[in-house]
Amino acid sequence: MSPLSSEFIKQESYRPRPSLRQKIFRLIKFLILFFILFQFITTFLLQSYTVGSNSMRPILSENDRIIATPLAYGSLVPFLSYRLPGFSKPHRGDVVLSKPKNFVEKPLVVKIFDQVVRFFTLQKVDIQKISKKDVDNDLIIKRIVGIPGDTIKIKDHTVYIKPEGNTYFIPEQEIIRSEYRFIFQDIPEEWDKSDPFSDSLEEITLKEGEYYLLGDNRSASNDSRYWGPVPFSHITAKVILKYWPINEISFQ
Repeated sequence: MSPLSSEFIKQESYRPRPSLRQKIFRLIKFLILFFILFQFITTFLLQSYTVGSNSMRPILSENDRIIATPLAYGSLVPFLSYRLPGFSKPHRGDVVLSKPKNFVEKPLVVKIFDQVVRFFTLQKVDIQKISKKDVDNDLIIKRIVGIPGDTIKIKDHTVYIKPEGNTYFIPEQEIIRSEYRFIFQDIPEEWDKSDPFSDSLEEITLKEGEYYLLGDNRSASNDSRYWGPVPFSHITAKVILKYWPINEISFQ
């Protein structure tokens, strides 16, 4: 090989090193694309969530980590009052993520900024939770025990369900296919039976699009006994997996 051809090869293989400005631009472009992909996955496919209370014991305890999917009932399109078609409607026994009955939507700019902050802090910082009031406005995890058309009543901590068209009530664990157990503590004798967290509830019939949500820990759950049924629009995702603690992995 001649010296000329050797010099030609050296020139062809040479690539100038990217400048610091180019490196920063590439990093920013990568982060933006990764953020968009992350938002797509968590909005339409899978969501990771940390349990914030013991209201779903014994299956879920505070600080457990779960995976939920919006696909089950149809993903909510961000910033629009529109829901994509889902695979099914919510069923009795489903464990779901839901907005509280009196959920207040945050301003658009706050929601966008919060998503950016949570992304870059690996979900560790949530600027929307700046007060106890905001924590109460967060998503909750409950079990569906009543669907539209059901008549619900509670006696001795047990939910009795009369499906639409039926003439008699059926205990929840005879009509709900999911295997679960609820826990409760005996209330004091002087406790007013009309209070929301007593072991009794007068009959209530669910209207179209209404669902009755309860925690499995019936003695320590802020649920439909207190704030009534929730509309379908408040149910955002179905819980499918508990993945932390690692030794307690289970499908829901």
